[in-house]
Amino acid sequence: FSTGGSKRPAIWIDMGIHSREWVTQASGVWFAKK
Repeated sequence: FSTGGSKRPAIWIDMGIHSREWVTQASGVWFAKK
């Protein structure tokens, strides 16, 4: 994970806002690791 910078822009990933979105947390972790 990174806070960004001039050569490495930051990306905000917002997952799991609603209580029924159980798969979004797993998808977000998978996406962040890739």
